[in-house]
Amino acid sequence: KSAYNLSDLSKAKDLCLNHITQNDVDAESSNLLACIYTDLQEMNKAEEYFIISNKFKPTNYLFLTNYATFLQTINKFDEASEVYLKCLNTKYPSITAFHQLSILNPDRISKETIEIMKKNLDNNNLSMKEKSHILFALWEIFSFKKDAGAFKYLENANKFYKNTINSSKQFDKDNHKLFIKKCLASQKKGKKFIDKADVEEATKYSPIFILGMARSGTSLTEQILSNHKNISGCGELSNIQNIYNDNNFFNIEDIKISRSLYINNVSKFFNKSTLGFTDKMPGNFYYIGLINSLFPNAKIIHMKRNPVDTCFSIFTKMFSRGHEYAYNLEDLANYYKLYSGVMDYWKNEFNNIYDLSYEDLVNDTQNQTVNLLKFCNFDFDHNC
Repeated sequence: KSAYNLSDLSKAKDLCLNHITQNDVDAESSNLLACIYTDLQEMNKAEEYFIISNKFKPTNYLFLTNYATFLQTINKFDEASEVYLKCLNTKYPSITAFHQLSILNPDRISKETIEIMKKNLDNNNLSMKEKSHILFALWEIFSFKKDAGAFKYLENANKFYKNTINSSKQFDKDNHKLFIKKCLASQKKGKKFIDKADVEEATKYSPIFILGMARSGTSLTEQILSNHKNISGCGELSNIQNIYNDNNFFNIEDIKISRSLYINNVSKFFNKSTLGFTDKMPGNFYYIGLINSLFPNAKIIHMKRNPVDTCFSIFTKMFSRGHEYAYNLEDLANYYKLYSGVMDYWKNEFNNIYDLSYEDLVNDTQNQTVNLLKFCNFDFDHNC
């Protein structure tokens, strides 16, 4: 489990399989192995071990919610709803299942369950984080019902959750300005390593980075591109940020080593027809200089969405980590302005950044997809 928490997936898988070999399969080890296989994108294996895990009695509702989350990942939404309902139809309904089902299928939640959760807000034995889950869920349910009181739940959810964030990690716009200044300055030094003649050496694959604010349409764009027969979707990867943090910036050997490590890491997502791949980490907008140093042939898609829609959508979500700016409307506005300034800087530096409007993509999907694939140097594929 500690190897998994440290994101050492290969080691975690080997240790887990070794444990099962020596001790026989059990609910915990099979559930953990299923989570590992999910992160490794080995979905058939993941589902096999989730099913094994949930056959054990008594039922572990934490393991069941993990399974339901997995079912959402592979687009089995009806099955996920049924598993979440199983976690709610108990004497002590699962708070996590309540929150997840409120997002996925709020009209499936009974009035009795809603009342139980409302009463839990006065339960002193529950943590602030657990109460935040309940409040975000109540927002989802009552906004779905178009209830005028829904926003109060959302407002309190953000206040509660903001209070769970360590004070040293709270968003401070002045500290963030200093971070951005240092970040941009260090990457500017790396610009000398960008050599278009180095494209073939860089990689035989076409790297496509989809970035921008959270909730701006990065997931939708990756889903469209990854349905192309020659493009593999790799999801949200922390590799670029890790490379930036591990280098004190940079020489040509560092570039080559970091490039090779990155490709080795993402190649597990590739298949025989892969010619290009997507990395849809929104926060990579900080590191466009580094991306271009590593991959002179990179295509960078900058997702743009109405600022108010973007910020409000962020405000309605409870992120598992990071996004400390997200739980206060003033912080959100300040963060958006800083992000916008960073993107203006990069667009003055580089000409391989493609602005894609979320609204245009939704309202004119066919033409926008044609243009997007053309920018990425891929022929149109109707699967997209």
